[in-house]
Amino acid sequence: MQQLSFPIGTRLRPPSGGLRRVCLPDRQGFTLVELLLFLAIFSIVAVVMLPMLYATVETRMRQQTIELVEDNANQALQQTIELVEDNANQALQQIERRIRNAERIIAPAMGSTGSVLVLQMASGSLNPTIIGAQTGALLVIEYDLRRTLTSSQVAISKFIVRNTSSDDDAPSASFSFTVSRTIRLQMPHTYTRLFEAAATLHPADDPQGDCGCSAASCSDGVVTWYVCSGGTCSEREDDMACP
Repeated sequence: MQQLSFPIGTRLRPPSGGLRRVCLPDRQGFTLVELLLFLAIFSIVAVVMLPMLYATVETRMRQQTIELVEDNANQALQQTIELVEDNANQALQQIERRIRNAERIIAPAMGSTGSVLVLQMASGSLNPTIIGAQTGALLVIEYDLRRTLTSSQVAISKFIVRNTSSDDDAPSASFSFTVSRTIRLQMPHTYTRLFEAAATLHPADDPQGDCGCSAASCSDGVVTWYVCSGGTCSEREDDMACP
């Protein structure tokens, strides 16, 4: 077997691509004291930060609740205003139309004010026409047919009629009423508005609807009137807001 000889001082190197031994420094884990110190610091930080975190979350939730309540309140108020105005405008138009189509104003008397409007109509099926308020609603009675002019979602009060006629040949009337609606929120809010209108009777009408019956009267909240059928007067009565 042939022996290899190298000159003195020659350093031997491992062949390229051979395995090399890597020495890593020794790594030690946490000591118990370090672990306890870490837990103590973490606990202190948690105790300080958690109340601040809870306060931030609570403030955000409160703000969201306030915004939600305000949005709902604004929507409810807008819907209430629209409902009140729609009911009032429809009632105003119907009352004005009946006044214009009437032959004459029976009650209140000329220059007087009352809570019930009684109109003489040319058509026997509409005579008399009585308009007033009852338990928060506007009512109209035509002959002996009773109708409600307003919705049950609103409340009507202070229906006032004034006979503004200057003489029998120029009959006219003005009227007003208050419409209100309560918004059912955490803090209930009532929206109230006064509506007014005036109308003049048609000048071409010729009084012919009366067949000699007694005029309507109002006493102790009861309106009494008479309807004419075949030349005979029949008594009718209804509860209304009248003196």
